[in-house]
This record gives sequence, C-alpha cells and structure tokens, in this order.
Amino acid sequence: MRMKSLKHKVAKKVHQKACVDACGAHALHDEETQSVKSVVSSDVLADVDTGISVESPSSTAGLAAFFPSFNDFYVSPDICEAAACEIRTLCSKHHVAEDTLFLGKCISLDRGFPLICTKTATIRCEFSALLTKSKSEKNVVVGDWLIVGIPCNHEMGIMYKILPRVHTVSRWRGDSRAQMQVLAAHVDIVLLVQPFMRAGLDLARIVRTAVIAQDCGCSCAVVCTKVDRVGLSQYKDALMTLSALLATQIEIVVSSQDLHFMESAASYKEFAVEHGIHWGASEILQLVGSKTCAMLLGESGAGKSSLLNLLLKRPVQRIGSTRSKDDSGRHTTVSRQMITLPSAGCIIDCPGLRTLPLMGHEAGLAQTFPLLTVAVEHCKFRNCSHKKEPGCAVRALESSQHVFSGSIDIYVALLDEMNSSAHMLDKDISHRYI
Repeated sequence: MRMKSLKHKVAKKVHQKACVDACGAHALHDEETQSVKSVVSSDVLADVDTGISVESPSSTAGLAAFFPSFNDFYVSPDICEAAACEIRTLCSKHHVAEDTLFLGKCISLDRGFPLICTKTATIRCEFSALLTKSKSEKNVVVGDWLIVGIPCNHEMGIMYKILPRVHTVSRWRGDSRAQMQVLAAHVDIVLLVQPFMRAGLDLARIVRTAVIAQDCGCSCAVVCTKVDRVGLSQYKDALMTLSALLATQIEIVVSSQDLHFMESAASYKEFAVEHGIHWGASEILQLVGSKTCAMLLGESGAGKSSLLNLLLKRPVQRIGSTRSKDDSGRHTTVSRQMITLPSAGCIIDCPGLRTLPLMGHEAGLAQTFPLLTVAVEHCKFRNCSHKKEPGCAVRALESSQHVFSGSIDIYVALLDEMNSSAHMLDKDISHRYI
C-alpha cells in the first residue's frame, strides 16, 4: 500500500511538472514576435525509480510555431459586448482585478490544460471555481471565446467564463437525453475530408457530414483526397455523381499528397476545371480567407493530417497507414488544435470521427436538400414516409431533371434515422424532436 501511495504521489508531481513545462513551451512572448518561450526536450517524462511515465502536453510543441496570434481572429461586436459585460461582473461581484482580465480564445485541447490565446500572451489556463460550478456551459472546446485572468506571479492563467457560442459543430452522443458533443465553436467553414477509395467516394458519408456541418449555420466544402489511387474513368464517374448529388451548393476540391501526380495528371485537372471543381490543396487557401476559421472533419484515414502538411508545406503532423482490406485508418491525431495557414485564416485539426449519428439535425438536412424539403410540404399524406405512398411529392421528383435520383434515397434514409433516433429519447424530451 505504501509503495502504491508513493507511486501515486510521484505520478502526481510528474504530471504537475509536465503541465508547468507545457505552459512554458506554449507561453509566447509579446504580440510582435509570438515566439515560443521554451520547449520541453522530451514528449515523455519518466521517473527512473518507479518506472512511471507520463505523456506531456508538450507533444504539440512542434506545432507551436503555427499557433495563431490574437490578431489572426475576427472579434465580432457581440463578443466584444459580452466580454465587457462579463468583465464588469467579475470586477464588481467577485472583486477580480480588471487589469488581470482578458478576452481569450481556446486554440488547443490535449491531455494538458487548455491553451488560450490573448492579446498579451498565449498560455495554459486552469479552471476557476466560478466556471466549474457554473450552471451554464463549463466544458471548453477549441474556438471558444473566454474571459481569462492572468495574475502576476502565477504560472498559469485562470478561465472564468465561456462566452456565448455561435456556429458550433456538434454530434449526438447517442444517449436518451439528447446530449450533444460539441466538437468546435465559432467555425466559419467546415472542410469535409473524404478519400477516393476503390469503390469511389462514400457519398452517404459526405452527405451525413454535410448535414451536421450546415446544421451549425456555417458553410462547407468537400475535399476529395487521395485522387492518385483511382483511374481516370472512375475519377470522372465519382466526381460527376458527387456534383449531381450536391447540386453545386457545396464547393468541391480534389487533392493528393502525391505532388508529382498533381503536377503531371493533366487530364484529371482538366476535367475538374471544366466542371467547376477546385484542383489542388492550394485552392483550399482561397476558401479559408483572412480571419476566417475552418475545421477539418472526416474519419480516421481520410487524409486530414496529410492535407494539413500540404497546406503548411512541411511535415508537422504524423501520418498513419490504412488497412488494405477496407481502407480504414487509425487515429494519429489525438488532440484538437487551431493552426494558422500561410496567407489565409486558421484551421482546426481534429481526431477522426468513425460515427456521426444524426438526431435533431433537420435544419442541416433542409439546407443540404432544399428542393426535397420543399416537396415534403406537398405530399398527400402528412405522415408520408416517401417510399411507396400515393401522392408522394418527393418521389414525384425522381423523374425531374432538377433532382439527382440517388439523392432521394439518401434523403429518406437520413430522415428515417433522425426519426428513429428521436423515438429513442426519454418521453419527457422526445416531443421536441418528433
């Protein structure tokens, strides 16, 4: 028991040292240089006597040079007003010194404390009692605007309040209380990363992700990676089907980490340009304008890390392999981080998502399929399932040139899934979604 207690104490001290070192690794100097103050030499801190090893949050030190500064963000009037109000409250009711309070943005979440960027410093911050006991939102996500305190002679900042969120990208946790997992906040554009596979493109996955992205109120674009893996004929068929499915509402970008292929595949590029499809990762920079926040969203193995390396023009993210039998990838990104793109805005890199259950995303479905959503109102029966009922206005569009026939089946399947998910909820809240 004594040995176990000793190991626990040593592990706790090592973890505290790791957090302090990581704070130093990410604390930046003044606003002009934004250089890293110090970097921990090893990603793993080990205690020789006990054999305990603790992974340090400093594993993100390689990306520290690409972390955004405060001037890289657009601060809306609503955020400015909310920040001023919260600072007045903290000063008057909780007697916090006003000169220690700052507006900050969460730019990284890993195994350590959240990394917050302010006008004066980028620093690791701990949770205040006010935040942990708050009845409002208390879980910090990347992209959040917060009120933080940076007291003198204090190794870490203190998070006091999360400001109201907009454009939150979230997914249903699958529980009976309709709880949503917020992946990121204040996102302007979501980049749906989908690789070319042996069978082409996973259209159902693309639409599912687009529904979630558009449900948060931001724009989105599809980035088709690994184009070098398919032949020209399969490539053309896949892009034509995707274009018809999205009905030119969502931008499409074709990319590959094989730069030689991208430079030499003239027929591939010509086809893309002829059909209004962007060619190459550099086109993404035009979609992510200055002071704009983008988010990479895709499953493991989709090529998100490779894409980020292409955009940054250097290998800053570790790349994993995929299984040959089903093209499934393994998790290589284990943290959520905001990165500054060259001559563009910022991008949030997230771990891959294997599942994206839908529940309560009717607004996103309506934006993805506007014509079908309008047609639903003209069905003969109010509870029409859009399958075999007579007088179904949705199925009547199958012969229309304005709607891709495959989109109807996908639309109906996702609508059925959301209805089924709503019926899984507890009775006291299910009426909100049915």
